[in-house]
Amino acid sequence: MSLRMVEIVCDNAGKDRVLAEMRQFDDDRFLSWSAGEDEDDEPLRARVLLDGDVASGLVDRLERRFSGETGFRIVIYPVQATIPRLEPPENNSEPGSEPEQTETPDASPKREGVIREELRAAVQEGAEFTGLFALLATLASVVASIGLLRDNPAVVIGAMVIAPLLGPNVGLALATVLGDARLARASLGTLAGGIALVVAPALALGWLLGADAGSGELAARTVVGLSDVALALAAGVAGIVSLSRGASTALVGVMVALALVPPLSACGLFWGAGELDHAASAGLLALTNVVCLNLAGVLTFAIRGVRPLWYHEIRSARSAVFRALAFWTMLLLAVTAVIVLNWRFF
Repeated sequence: MSLRMVEIVCDNAGKDRVLAEMRQFDDDRFLSWSAGEDEDDEPLRARVLLDGDVASGLVDRLERRFSGETGFRIVIYPVQATIPRLEPPENNSEPGSEPEQTETPDASPKREGVIREELRAAVQEGAEFTGLFALLATLASVVASIGLLRDNPAVVIGAMVIAPLLGPNVGLALATVLGDARLARASLGTLAGGIALVVAPALALGWLLGADAGSGELAARTVVGLSDVALALAAGVAGIVSLSRGASTALVGVMVALALVPPLSACGLFWGAGELDHAASAGLLALTNVVCLNLAGVLTFAIRGVRPLWYHEIRSARSAVFRALAFWTMLLLAVTAVIVLNWRFF
């Protein structure tokens, strides 16, 4: 059971209305809660322990009703454990009977514990181009390039750990489903900058040290097949699902870096060494992975019900999702066609 502690703070003037709204939401689904209702002259500071699947609906409902109230704020805490242990609620309905419907008319669709602001907070900082991002991308490129040149998989894996490419990739997908133009611009710019910072040091090392296409690690980045498409799509879906279920961003970041850092570094190495055919193949693999990661990200977020809060934003966000899916799908078809043609004629 994924638990959240939701704290609601509000000035005294709106206290009674917030409490009434919480009770109307169906407080039977609150595992425990306290509100300090006896302190009439004090601002409201309520704490509610509830399942993550329920928390998203409560947060949306309260934000929609009271986000304009003076002093209103919602703070969300992840819960590691409680003592005594909470047991799942018993199902008291008769066999064969229909489950009781408790949703209110304006309730948000179930999103399997996905809380929009938690996702935004998890990716927004990493989607900004900062000095630290530039440093880590450059270091990841140097480490990956050395690992590729030495044919040392362990060193290549080390580069994936420090690569900061999770934020812009996931940020771009999240910005699409939320219709957040600012986050989309920041993510796109950071992704482009990150790609350039990974390729440039590898290009310099390739010019200085050369690149042996017979090396196992380098050769693996010059062969692009349909299995690579499937792998990148699976990595994208698994990464988004893991992130939205509260997995460590470091672990998800390694999954994203696996698809991007080695082929981009190989592209730079071959380019610097003058092996343009091999550089093009590695670049094709990197492009394939970027397309698949973003297509899988947008599709997974949309299926899991991540969307804007306000109704007037939902329509524009839905349009953005359709356009993005069409764009990434066309790019994927084009990349797949190039892969198939390479198989047949080269």
